[in-house]
Amino acid sequence: MGFMQHLIELRGRMIKAVAAVLVTTVVAFFFWQDVLELLSRPYLDATGGDKLRFFQVTEAFSLALRISLFTGLVVASPVVIYQLWRFVSPALTKREKRYVLPLSAVLGVLFAGGIVGGYLALPFSLELLVGFGDQLLEPTIGADFYLRFAMRFLLAFGLAFEFPVFLFAAAMFGLIRSDTLK
Repeated sequence: MGFMQHLIELRGRMIKAVAAVLVTTVVAFFFWQDVLELLSRPYLDATGGDKLRFFQVTEAFSLALRISLFTGLVVASPVVIYQLWRFVSPALTKREKRYVLPLSAVLGVLFAGGIVGGYLALPFSLELLVGFGDQLLEPTIGADFYLRFAMRFLLAFGLAFEFPVFLFAAAMFGLIRSDTLK
């Protein structure tokens, strides 16, 4: 396969991945308030029911778009991962190719599991962080800052849960050995 064919293949895979993200983002826009409520629950528990505030005229709409995009990325992540693997798989050996589909599925499940794990850890983190200066300081946290923190927190957990698969893949390709990890 020549260079141009690789670029055409990459474009096709990217179009499919972006289309999946766009479709799920549009669908998520109809549920952004439910996702906001879900993401806000740990904050409300940590602050004793203090509502999130917005400080700019367009902030609420901007948050709706950001929440929709985040939700769309999370929901479409298995499709994005699969398209990435499909692009890479022609360069793999027959032995390596048999791992592509199972690893794609495992990556999607682990990412979703990481998001859930992050959501379960979020209340404890918030209680620690918000309560850190409660003797002298009173938290007034804007919705934009909190949701940016919460979404990054969840994304970090999702990516961290995928680390074992990356180690497995690196070992499978001979990039690392088990004695290196000790």
